[in-house]
Amino acid sequence: MSDVEEVEVPLSDTEPEAPAADTQGVAAVPGAEESDDDELFGGPPTTMDDEPEKDTAQAEPEVDEDPVVEDIPLDEPQPKPVAVAAEQAQPEPVSVPEPEPLALDADAASSAAATLSLDAEASAAPVAAATAAATDVAAPGGRKFLEVLVKNPAKQGDGFKSFMAYEVHMKTNITLYGRTAVKVLHRYSDFLALAKYLTAEYLGVIVPAIPPKDAVGTGIMKFRSQGEEITPFILKRTAALERFMQKIAAHPVLRKDQAFISFLTTEEKVPKPKASKIASLTSKILSSYIESDEWFADKTLEVDALQGQLKTMHAALEQLVARRNALVAATTNFAESFSALADTEEEQLPELSDLMNRLSDVDAKVSKLHSKQEERDLYELSEIVFDHLLLINSIKVCLEQRIDCHRAWQSAETTLLKKKETEETLIAKDRQDKIQQAQQDVAEAQSAVDDAKRLFETVSAKLKQELKRADVVRATDTKKAMIGYVKSMMKLEQQIAAAWEKFLPYAKSVGEQ
Repeated sequence: MSDVEEVEVPLSDTEPEAPAADTQGVAAVPGAEESDDDELFGGPPTTMDDEPEKDTAQAEPEVDEDPVVEDIPLDEPQPKPVAVAAEQAQPEPVSVPEPEPLALDADAASSAAATLSLDAEASAAPVAAATAAATDVAAPGGRKFLEVLVKNPAKQGDGFKSFMAYEVHMKTNITLYGRTAVKVLHRYSDFLALAKYLTAEYLGVIVPAIPPKDAVGTGIMKFRSQGEEITPFILKRTAALERFMQKIAAHPVLRKDQAFISFLTTEEKVPKPKASKIASLTSKILSSYIESDEWFADKTLEVDALQGQLKTMHAALEQLVARRNALVAATTNFAESFSALADTEEEQLPELSDLMNRLSDVDAKVSKLHSKQEERDLYELSEIVFDHLLLINSIKVCLEQRIDCHRAWQSAETTLLKKKETEETLIAKDRQDKIQQAQQDVAEAQSAVDDAKRLFETVSAKLKQELKRADVVRATDTKKAMIGYVKSMMKLEQQIAAAWEKFLPYAKSVGEQ
């Protein structure tokens, strides 16, 4: 790993612009892999306002009513189709629009409402925006912001021991982070360790989902030659890791964690989480749990149903992306074949040959437009739904943590009962030499019961707030994705129609003189 590179960035009242996308990796470009051989299976930069330390209340995300759809000039050079299938040999790096820096006003620091509102006016900030703690103090001369980008995946080493390293860029004017701008390198295992650490340290807090391990994608990367290692899998992972980091940066509790701050500003390894305070594996096996809280019982059923629907939706979106990729390939093939046919007519019918060449050019431009739409379908719709699907796993982890806390509470109750029985037996036998110790044991057991009960109640209350926040974020994400999809499809159809309308008058004029 290289040394940490620190760059001083002047702060102003205006929000910073996100860095330009790199040719090999982009803020929203999918991900890369690490060297771990066991591989099997986030939001825009934000500015933040004050709120109490470790408060689980969240700001309602704000819906972006007007997602920008990239306008593709029809006279641009035609790019290669984006590779979606894993078997495609040399994919073209995909350029995905980077998120714009976002800011929160002071009045935007309200908690996520229990009732969900999808109106733009009801949302206080975009998905990756959240409130800040009292320690989040902005440097003089600027509104508070925190911008995190993950890009430029680069292969380190050769062969079986090689791995992908990712640049993590951070810009902020919040004094808590100690730096205004810094770039560090991290591998996938570092991101994974961070996710595990936060999950273990913050019971009841829904940690954003990290892209899963993938031994196949990793293996393909390891043995690709230089210049060919940036596969579609690596691109997708880069974008997913960025969304993971941005969502942590948007969380009012997780973004203040020292391990996260160290991850953004140094290349040190993430510390291992402390020993679990909740139920042991033995207690899980020997005890069953029947949900007594109607709210959590209903929420568990809702989460299970949502998981099934998201799986179906994601499968449909993957098929849509694959079909559009096939359409790109077929349209490109038609344009090339028609152009070759036009060349055979050049000597005998030059006007017809020219007309045919022009038509093939329009088809090539249409193919390019479909290729751009394929990228949008993948990164702005399919991958967002996949993030929601992964988040269900994080929610289930939190629900299981709550159950473990209840088991620990019940185990402490059982221990207390045994201690009391021992005390009563000693008193009945008038064992003065052991009664005092027995009474002390009972007091300690009672304290353990109180602590376990308090932890269960705290985790339950915190998880309720987190689940409400997750609903708001998911709904806002979904609305933004839908609006972006509709606008991009409208733009696609308009551009295709404009291309053919420009061609049609010329086609009619051929042979009329």
